[in-house]
Amino acid sequence: MEKVQASNLSNYIEQNYSPTSAVLIDNSEIIVKRNLSLTEMIGFVDGVVKSCFREDSNKYMPELKDFALRIGIINFYTNIELPEDSIEQYDFLTHSDIIDVVLGLIDSVQFSEMINAIDKRIEHTANANISVMEKQMYDLQHAIASVTEQFGALFEGVDMNVMNAIASSYSSGEISPEKLFAAYKASANRDDE
Repeated sequence: MEKVQASNLSNYIEQNYSPTSAVLIDNSEIIVKRNLSLTEMIGFVDGVVKSCFREDSNKYMPELKDFALRIGIINFYTNIELPEDSIEQYDFLTHSDIIDVVLGLIDSVQFSEMINAIDKRIEHTANANISVMEKQMYDLQHAIASVTEQFGALFEGVDMNVMNAIASSYSSGEISPEKLFAAYKASANRDDE
């Protein structure tokens, strides 16, 4: 089979491919791109994925995925400028059929590929977060075990009855920090003599 150079098909593509469509909505001409460039596609996927995780804690928030998708569709595929306020954005995107109009004009194969990429990136990011948390829990368990071991070594050989008597004397007021300090100071003074 003889290979044909893609550049030889440029006339065919120019005659049969329209990169944009125009739709008139409420006397406004909305321009819709059929496809996104590779750079735009990566930006779209990245923006949606990042919107699903809180910046401060990296907590996954699946309830934001559809909203982020809608924002991406408008920002990347159309000439519509969304309001700055997220509540106004949400109302505009959910109280109109603009998303359905745009989805009817874009390349559905490319869009499906982006949805698949978003789902995979979200899963990967969520699993990475779980791995980090598991490592932190593992490190914490070992730190606690180490402290417990050191604490046990510190009191090794100490009679627990004596420790209970000291604790009881301390709680009853027979021994106080002031009395302990005075006894220590008197002992230190005797050692200096």
